[in-house]
Amino acid sequence: MNKLIVFFFFLISRSAFSQNHWKAIGSSSLNRAVRTLFPDSVGNQLLIGGEFKFYDTIEVNGVVGWDGYQFNKLDCGLGGCSSVSCGGVLQFERFKNELYSLFYEDSIGCQRIHHVAKWNGSNWISLSQEFFNGGSSIGPYSLSKLDSVLIVAGGFDSIVNHKAHGIAKYDGNLWDTAFYCNLFTDNYLLIHPFINYHSSVYAQNFLFDTLGHEQFFSVWNGSCWDRVGNAFSNRNGPIFKMIVFDNELYIAGAFSKSRDSLAPGNGIARWNGSRWDDLRGGVRLNSIAYPGAITDMAIFNNELYVVGAFENAGSIHSINIAKWTGSRWCGVRDTFDAGISNIAFLRDTLFIAGNFHKINSDSINYLAKLGDFSIFDTCEVVLQINEANLSEVKIYPNPTTDIIAIESNDPLIEVSLFDLLGRRKFSKFYNGTYSDFMDLRNFDAGTYIIFIKGKNANFFKKIIKQP
Repeated sequence: MNKLIVFFFFLISRSAFSQNHWKAIGSSSLNRAVRTLFPDSVGNQLLIGGEFKFYDTIEVNGVVGWDGYQFNKLDCGLGGCSSVSCGGVLQFERFKNELYSLFYEDSIGCQRIHHVAKWNGSNWISLSQEFFNGGSSIGPYSLSKLDSVLIVAGGFDSIVNHKAHGIAKYDGNLWDTAFYCNLFTDNYLLIHPFINYHSSVYAQNFLFDTLGHEQFFSVWNGSCWDRVGNAFSNRNGPIFKMIVFDNELYIAGAFSKSRDSLAPGNGIARWNGSRWDDLRGGVRLNSIAYPGAITDMAIFNNELYVVGAFENAGSIHSINIAKWTGSRWCGVRDTFDAGISNIAFLRDTLFIAGNFHKINSDSINYLAKLGDFSIFDTCEVVLQINEANLSEVKIYPNPTTDIIAIESNDPLIEVSLFDLLGRRKFSKFYNGTYSDFMDLRNFDAGTYIIFIKGKNANFFKKIIKQP
């Protein structure tokens, strides 16, 4: 049975659009960009990490907490700071009910800490571990909780007294290597991010095997890394985030089909263990030279919110932030003067971070919050037409100057008329088969959509109203 999928915008009027629903956090601002947001339900605050050194004039050194009312300093901070900025906190993670932080440069706070620290409620504690590549100390890239261990991944080939292929594990007491496979060399060991899906471990890897073959997205088979689903042929599109939503694995990043013929989507794709879906075209910029990118994702009220650098999500226009309902994209009509890097939810409030300094007409630096989710009011509507049954509905004449007739043998439920912006202009309910007329004499000339919701099928037809 053939089906035709049709998209058009369904816009809910928002009379207060001129009002900016985005608000600054706190009475002042951080002096540099944020790199990560972590909603810590145990500590009941939003943890913020990044390149900033100050909040207002208070020295916080790359890490600060927001409890909903004020910023809270966390000891001496983290992350190799100069006089105005810090090397950057990359991630936070809760593991065995304790808070851990990963940061790019060695700390020069209260004590020297090599890239990973644990918060004991009042102080940051060193885990006494360094990561090396070619004998030189380097910083790892990602921090993940996986079953009973904490995983640190990056471009290192060893930790103290252990050879590694970019992955180390910590059980709360001891460090060791993990997922080590001799089939791969020590080149390009950039394993980030990392997730468990359907009892299998997935990771983005830039791996070279001993025969010189490259591999970019992998699943652990119990003894080594296998390529996933014939996806990705080059390193032009990194993966920034993976998340399990509605029992499927979503990956997001800067990949695009235009730069990699085996990319499973544009900025985002969905994997169910055997099949890729590209989520109605993913995200994109209005530029041939640069693909769109999604840098972070978060789930709220059974919907997936994404942020990054893009201007369109699916068939709708939405700048740098959108949500995926599981079947369609919804966006906002707000404007940001720069990309959004992170998103998090805490106590029914949405938080975003990025390099922006202005949202719509308001000056808001690096951090913003939102409590009114109705601004995601521009959504795709997907209508399925059963072409085999179209003959059961007759709509005529088309074009028309005044009246159209509608006849059907299908037990109809509702007949609606929309303009091309998705605004409902007419709606009527019926019981049983019918023949009726729709008077368009008072409608402006143009193109309209008739949508008939029936018991056995849905019908969709474009009609033209002439002057």
